[in-house]
Amino acid sequence: WRLQNDGLWTLDGAEGLPTRKSNTDPPVTALRERDPVGRFPEEVAVTLRTHPALMAELVTDLLDAHFPDSLHADLVAAVGLDLATLRERAQGEPTPRRERRRRDPAFREAVLRAYSYRCAVCGFDARVGHPLVGLDAAHVKWHQAGGPDVVENGLALCVLHHRLLDRGAWTLSAEGTVWVAEEAHGGEAFERWVLAYHDRSVATPAAAHQRVAESHLVWHHAEVFRRPARP
Repeated sequence: WRLQNDGLWTLDGAEGLPTRKSNTDPPVTALRERDPVGRFPEEVAVTLRTHPALMAELVTDLLDAHFPDSLHADLVAAVGLDLATLRERAQGEPTPRRERRRRDPAFREAVLRAYSYRCAVCGFDARVGHPLVGLDAAHVKWHQAGGPDVVENGLALCVLHHRLLDRGAWTLSAEGTVWVAEEAHGGEAFERWVLAYHDRSVATPAAAHQRVAESHLVWHHAEVFRRPARP
């Protein structure tokens, strides 16, 4: 309802709705009964349909600004977009470029080194030749939310535990133990690779100042973790 105020969105089927006494919003019950549909004005929709490079850039901007990399593919699939196809269609079309906050390229190596190149939760480590495979330097407070590229905002995690951290399936307590969300569940593999670590301590860097800062944990608890934790 309130997106109408930005001048970009329109609502179909919202005409004549009653408003509250305290403001211009309609009661939630009235919105549910009428079930209006939000959409772009036609001229905006046409522009997006006919300029795939612009569409791809806008989608990328939204993802980069608000979500960690580990969630991008799932989000794009959930709304039925195919960025690869959009970019193929955009061949030869001028692509707008926007300044994005840069990441510190040294962050990954610093975090992995602090955790001895193993997942802090399960200890996973694998190499094919020399390069590490399936091990990430995860931000506790997302880069997209202003989280700094410093070791005390990082955890070395296998791909599985990184993705589940970003989904809010688990978090880290101030004491350094794993909290698994009550909402997270699964079968035998889930019990073995996730639930088995509930209330267990994770590996920590030898240097105390490199351990995850409490302020970043507070952010993750409030903004990402699917509370409450299991008993």
